[in-house]
Amino acid sequence: MIAACGGGDDGDGTEPIDTTPAPGQIGTGEFNANTYLVTAADSAGSSLTADTFTLIKPQAAVHKVGDVLVIDAHGGRLVRIVGVRQTDAEIHYQYEQASLAQAFKHLDIHMQGALTAEDLGDLSDQQGDPEIALEWVTAADAKSAAADIAQEKIEASTHQLQISYKNLGFQTGSGITINGQSSFQLNPDFSIQLSRTSDQAIPELEFTAKVSPDLDTSVTIGSQYGGQVSYTLDKDFPLKPIRRIIIVPVGGVPVPVPFWVQPVVNVSGGVSGTAGSSFSTTQNYGVGGEFGFSRVRGSGFDAVANVSPRSSMDVSDVESEFGVTLTAPKLELYFKIYSVAGPFFDVGLESSLIGKGGVQGEPPVEGVEVEGSAAIVANAGLKAGLDLGDIDGVAKLLGNVSFEYSPISIKVYSYELFQKTWFFPYTGRASIVVNDNGNVADDIFEVALDGTVVGRTNKGGSGQFRLKDLRPGERTLTLTTIEDDAPPGTYEITLSDGLTFANGSTYRSGTLSLGASTSFTVIVPSTSTGSP
Repeated sequence: MIAACGGGDDGDGTEPIDTTPAPGQIGTGEFNANTYLVTAADSAGSSLTADTFTLIKPQAAVHKVGDVLVIDAHGGRLVRIVGVRQTDAEIHYQYEQASLAQAFKHLDIHMQGALTAEDLGDLSDQQGDPEIALEWVTAADAKSAAADIAQEKIEASTHQLQISYKNLGFQTGSGITINGQSSFQLNPDFSIQLSRTSDQAIPELEFTAKVSPDLDTSVTIGSQYGGQVSYTLDKDFPLKPIRRIIIVPVGGVPVPVPFWVQPVVNVSGGVSGTAGSSFSTTQNYGVGGEFGFSRVRGSGFDAVANVSPRSSMDVSDVESEFGVTLTAPKLELYFKIYSVAGPFFDVGLESSLIGKGGVQGEPPVEGVEVEGSAAIVANAGLKAGLDLGDIDGVAKLLGNVSFEYSPISIKVYSYELFQKTWFFPYTGRASIVVNDNGNVADDIFEVALDGTVVGRTNKGGSGQFRLKDLRPGERTLTLTTIEDDAPPGTYEITLSDGLTFANGSTYRSGTLSLGASTSFTVIVPSTSTGSP
């Protein structure tokens, strides 16, 4: 049957309500007069589409248009009936999304604490992607390479989660690979107070939300070849909805009403830029403390941040000039209330690396001077599910209340961690420069030596490929047109530091159709010290 009629206790002489917390209780509330609870038992065999909730008969009552239902099924829903149709076996309710303000006259909740495998299950359904997976971490299988993730931290906690990155970007041919992991906890701490007095036209709402993810990320990002590199990561891990309890008095009887929240973990990031040849960077960063937002009566949307950042970066395998912008995998934790909208928190490392030719030392040594910078940035706010715009979704969840919906996202923390430089001397003297020498800057060429790809040119530009430890004698240089917007591709090749073509020259030019290749014999003198 429908478990609870609408409305609260108006002081009709019944016994005082027992205020002892129920298991899983996170607060109390009071229904509006036309709000009803549909229990999990009542929902057995029910179905829910985008606009219709269908119940199997018999039911204690058939609800009318304008009633609000709190559904303890389908991940938890609040719906307002806009149409009713019955058959001999079923009741079909046409509905629209109902808000907290439409369902509750008063609401006072505080949800706090780390989520565990008891809440979320074993996460086996989050491990099907060969490049990225989410799993629980134990001391025995912890894989994090971040030096400051202490073993005792993992041993002391059964709530640690880890996202593993396994050659991200390789399958898409992005030119970038990302390997590593992020470890963190899901521990939401948010409170909602909704209240209305008889003389208030609209209810007052206060909303505070924080997390303390204890995040540590360690990743190695490497380019596979020179030329343009680009990769974008955006992966959702929707987790099992969790059920907590609000105690609502109905006719003097305390009734447990479900409060449903679905956690969603998102990881995003990317790399974009150009590289003359391969390079590699290892980035470690972590965030301790808490951050989030607070919106209290008479105040705006305020940041909450008590954060202690940590970070390190290293660069290796640099052979030529490059410039890239990197966002080491950014973590977002999102908690969707009643399947509609809720608080979110994201934190990530934003960094850039630029390698330019330079000279250092005495006697002077040529090489690549790399400048790196990094900053940790955290944001918090409210957002909706994918089927709703954020402002619209937040309005649908909260309703007509004294709450400013915009902005619904604020930067709560931004800290520049460091600026750092490295110098990589050139280890060989041999070099090959390939240019697009046509009237239209549209070509990309892939360069290979004896079948080994050494890099790609920038679109419409050039690629300088410095080679080391070359074997003396004849080598085969191959050029392939990878991209060409205005055929044919036009190229020129310049050799230096002792390399020559078979006829003794150091320069060639020509045209090459899209997808076609051309090869040249290159002579490496016995004094050269360069390799692919």
